[in-house]
Amino acid sequence: MEISVKVFQIAIFKCCIAPLDRLDLSFLNVKFLKLEDLEGHIRSVAGESALTHYKVSYDEWTTKWSPSLLISLCANTLETPLQKEIFDDIQRALLILFPSEFRNYSLITFRVHEHDTVFGGEEQVTSSPHRGREMKNPLSFDLKLIPAIETFIKAYFKRPSPQYLRLCIDSYVSHFYQWKESLAYVSLAICMEAIAEGKEMVNYKIRRNLSIINGRCQDESTVIFVNTKNIYELRSRIVHGDGHNASDLEIYLPYLRQLIACTIIELIVHGIDDRKKLDEKITSLGFGQKKLISESYDTYLSDCFCSFQHKLLPKLSKK
Repeated sequence: MEISVKVFQIAIFKCCIAPLDRLDLSFLNVKFLKLEDLEGHIRSVAGESALTHYKVSYDEWTTKWSPSLLISLCANTLETPLQKEIFDDIQRALLILFPSEFRNYSLITFRVHEHDTVFGGEEQVTSSPHRGREMKNPLSFDLKLIPAIETFIKAYFKRPSPQYLRLCIDSYVSHFYQWKESLAYVSLAICMEAIAEGKEMVNYKIRRNLSIINGRCQDESTVIFVNTKNIYELRSRIVHGDGHNASDLEIYLPYLRQLIACTIIELIVHGIDDRKKLDEKITSLGFGQKKLISESYDTYLSDCFCSFQHKLLPKLSKK
C-alpha cells in the first residue's frame, strides 16, 4: 500500500522588526508568521510531533537571537509546499526595497504522512559575515507601505526578470554577503555594468543610464551623472589595486547601494525585457525623462521607495 508523504517546510528569517505578517502573499500560497503564532500553524498543518521538534530548534535560535528579531515564512497548506526559490526571491525583493541585515537563517523540514510526522532536519541556510552590524540595521518599515510592498512583490514574481536584470539583482544581493566593504562595492559596480549595452564607452553609458533611469528632473539626473563618474573611479581603484581610502567607501557605498536598489525597482516597473531595447530607449531620451522609458510606466512604486535625495558626493581622496 502506497503511503502519501507531503513535505512541510518553515523558513526562519532574522534581523526583522517589520510587520511582515501583515503582508498578503496568498498568491504564492505562503505567509509570514511571528514565532508566537507559528506553533498553532504547525499543530494544525503538521501535528503535535512536528511541534515537539520545532520547539527544540526554537530553543536553539533564541539563545542567539531575541524572538522579536525572528520571523517565519511557511506555506498556507500542505498542498503547495514552500519552495526554496520562493523564499529566496521574497528575501531578494525585500532587500531591494529595504537594504538591511534581513537574512534567511534556517530551514526546517517535516515529512507528513497519514499516521505521523517525521522530522526531516534543520538546515542553516545562510548567514552574512559577522561584522557587528546585524543588530544595527534590522528590516523595518511603516504599515502604510504595506500596499506598495505587496504591489512590488507581485510585480517581481509575475514579471520574470530578463537576463541583464537578473544579473543586476544577483550582484546586488551578493554584496550583502561580502566580508570586506571593498568587495561589496565591486559587487554593486557589477550591477552598473549589467545594464550597459555593448563594450564601448562603458563608463559613459553607465553614467547616462543611471542618470536617466533614476533622475526625476534634469537637475537630479545631472547630480547622478556627476556622482557616478566618481563612483566608477573608486571601482577602478579597487579592482586595479591602485589603493583606496576607507573614508571614501564609507560615503560612496551607502549611496551606491541605494542607487542600485532604486535602479532595480525602476527597471522592474518599466518591464523592458531586453537590454538592447533599454539602451535604444535611453539613447533617445534626455535628463529628467525617465517616465518616457516605457509607455506603461507608473510612478507609484518609485514615489514610495526611490525618493532619496541626491546630493553631490565629496570628491575622492587623492591616491
